[in-house]
Amino acid sequence: GSVVRTVFDKPAQFNDELYVADNAEIRIGNGNDLRLLHNGSNSFIDNYTGNLYIRNHADDQDIYIQGDDGGGNTITALSIDISDAGTTLFNHDIRLLDNGRYYMGTGNDFQMFHDGTNSAIENLTGALYITNHADDQDIIFRTDDGGTGASEVLRIDASDNGRVKLPND
Repeated sequence: GSVVRTVFDKPAQFNDELYVADNAEIRIGNGNDLRLLHNGSNSFIDNYTGNLYIRNHADDQDIYIQGDDGGGNTITALSIDISDAGTTLFNHDIRLLDNGRYYMGTGNDFQMFHDGTNSAIENLTGALYITNHADDQDIIFRTDDGGTGASEVLRIDASDNGRVKLPND
């Protein structure tokens, strides 16, 4: 009643009948370090100290992040496959804003990025392989010359022993 908050020294269970008003935070920890809030429109989980862990202790079960796709359908936007060493599966595109980098390798040895003007693929160690495993298919480089769109500028012809061909060859 008259106190601003209730302090729990033991685990608490909130039943379906419990009503917590909008903008009333649930605070956990001596320093109120973990907070849950619903403001009437959005919900928040806020952590104010250390790392925030989301754990699934069920044996060989995955973690899913789901939401409404705007059409009333609940979709899985992101899943983490625990049985496959934590492989992360995205339901659709992965977008990085300008100057965001995509890193691979323990030492970030392979990078792809776009700086708002140019794009780059960089390999910082060892050889860089571009491999096409499709039977008898070429590797084709295309670019836009400012005309009707991207056109071929170089082809590595698999059926001609890997011969490099220019468009007029």
